[in-house]
Amino acid sequence: MAMMTTNENDGVEAIGPLLRRLRMAGGRTQEELAAALSARRGYPLEQGAVSRWETHERLPDPASRALLSAEFGVPEEELRRAVTLARRLRRQEKKDETDQENDVFDRRGFMTASAGAGIAVIQPSSLLSSGRKIGADVPKQLSHRTARLRRLDDFMGGGDT
Repeated sequence: MAMMTTNENDGVEAIGPLLRRLRMAGGRTQEELAAALSARRGYPLEQGAVSRWETHERLPDPASRALLSAEFGVPEEELRRAVTLARRLRRQEKKDETDQENDVFDRRGFMTASAGAGIAVIQPSSLLSSGRKIGADVPKQLSHRTARLRRLDDFMGGGDT
């Protein structure tokens, strides 16, 4: 699923695309930005940290946002709102993934019910007519079909249902 990068209501850009746009507008690489931020903060910052910020894998903390604000000349409040939007987008993405997992679960239930209904329909006609006794082969057939249904459920349902 593609992550949205702006909020339609107020035009706020998420932190990742915002940082990438600001960095590229200055003609700098992630390594160059990391070096500039390292010089500002007094201890090393790896290029990987900048990459993780730009991909929303990690979000810059308040101290890093202050350094980014000074480096790019943008208000800290704009960066704070961008981080807030990124958090909201991440939560929405996780919710969407959970919804998709629930859809898979519902399909499993449907497949199980469908298989059971199919087995009920294909029973021998001796079971459907009234006043007759069950033949000696029917319990054996039911046992085999139940075992087959369980194997199918293990295969289709992942073995843990």
